[in-house]
Amino acid sequence: MKRVAPEAAAAPGVVYTPAWLAAHVAAAALDPLVAGRDLDGLLALRLLDPACGDGSLLLAALARLERAALAYLDRHPRGAGRWRDGDRLRPALV
Repeated sequence: MKRVAPEAAAAPGVVYTPAWLAAHVAAAALDPLVAGRDLDGLLALRLLDPACGDGSLLLAALARLERAALAYLDRHPRGAGRWRDGDRLRPALV
């Protein structure tokens, strides 16, 4: 496991989540939730990061959800047409 460098702390007691750790946490938290969901199920997910950080965990979670959606579309290409409208995606981007 990687260690967080001391210079990553902006102030005493403040340590930002490194990208590699955010990606690992997002995968561990989301992979069981996204397994087997269709696009409607993926878009129905709502995520909360109650920390007061820079959003790195939410960005990693969004990337994980994006990969799950693209994997679904690879397996079900006929359903892709109805998801081209950006209005269908906006509610998921909270």
